[in-house]
Amino acid sequence: MYLLNLSLGELVALFGATASLMTALYLLDRARRRQVVATLRFWTEAARFTELRRQRRIREPLSLALQLLALALLLLAAAQLRWGSREDRAEDHVLLLDTSAWMAARTDSGTLMERARELAVGYLGALPAEDRVMLVRAEALATPVTAFETDRDLLRRAIAESRPGAGALHLEQAIHFARRVQRLHARRPGEIVYAGCGRTVDDVPSLAEMPRLRLLMVDGRIENAGIRKIGLRHSPTEADLWEMYVSVRNYGARARRLELRAQLAGAPAGVRLLNLDAGAEAEATFPLRTRAAATVELALEPGDRFPADDRARIELPAQRSL
Repeated sequence: MYLLNLSLGELVALFGATASLMTALYLLDRARRRQVVATLRFWTEAARFTELRRQRRIREPLSLALQLLALALLLLAAAQLRWGSREDRAEDHVLLLDTSAWMAARTDSGTLMERARELAVGYLGALPAEDRVMLVRAEALATPVTAFETDRDLLRRAIAESRPGAGALHLEQAIHFARRVQRLHARRPGEIVYAGCGRTVDDVPSLAEMPRLRLLMVDGRIENAGIRKIGLRHSPTEADLWEMYVSVRNYGARARRLELRAQLAGAPAGVRLLNLDAGAEAEATFPLRTRAAATVELALEPGDRFPADDRARIELPAQRSL
């Protein structure tokens, strides 16, 4: 048996303070005081004064006992008395924090990662103190950061230290990992909570069928276009010729006109104009001539709120004669 909202010391302190006040009121007696006046002409009932005298014993002990009992029941109801122990009712939750590369995208109020951290910390504050939580960073791989912990300060520090990675989100794998951890290590499995923008949520149709899955969604609708793939092939006929293939995708909901610029060893190597509809993808090719080792840099202009996929750099090896 335990109290959910109050500790035993807090309950005893509240009951002792209110019971003492109630008992003191029962010991005080209102009595008339004898007053000698010259005339009763100006004497009225409203002007009568009463005095408080302390009694040596309580005249109505049954009434006081009933009121003290009602007070104790009221405090127990507010404290939410529970049968059993806290450990038996505590649940073990898994908090999946999205740390994919997309979480570095900027918004008007910061980054998507900052908003996801705020939602995760708010969820921790709403949990009962006896519940344990495991923090898992979800991107291409699900990486556990903590074990099942009740230390909220430790969990908040781990959340604050989480940063966007370089991989894409693999949400279904992260959820399966959380299910397995709960099945093997949880004393009483609780919720699986995902905090992030959920770019791959629509690609996982089984999410709606998963019990006790909570989604703390961040609005990730940001206009973005980026470099998706790069391919390089050395010409079989010319020793100093490289053929580069670049794929650019518009992830936003509006059509965009973009410039794809290429530089070879710091010198301009070409510009391609791309007109991309919403969700469309286009390819561009660049012939590059060099036999020495060089760096190829690609830039997509104008930039957007997710600059991580607007730039790319590739090192070309030297071509030596045999």
